Amino acid sequence: MSSPSIAPRKAALAGAIPYIRDLFTNKPNFTPYNYTPIAFDGTPNATWKAMTQNLNFSTPDANEVELRQAIALSEGIPRRKPGKKK
Repeated sequence: MSSPSIAPRKAALAGAIPYIRDLFTNKPNFTPYNYTPIAFDGTPNATWKAMTQNLNFSTPDANEVELRQAIALSEGIPRRKPGKKK
């Protein structure tokens, strides 16, 4: 017996199929490309250090909310305020 919430999911997926098809091709492109490594100087900024010094990294997702905030703020990404739209 299926859940009543499955039907809307199927409808949403069906609506996305034309867009998903555009992501793939029948003829692969094997043209070589140049890999550019990510520029990282190895020094975390002060905001990151301050916000992550007490986080528990021993288990996955132990402090997910705090980690997301630390990432956003240390990278200068503004957070949306609750209730505000984009």
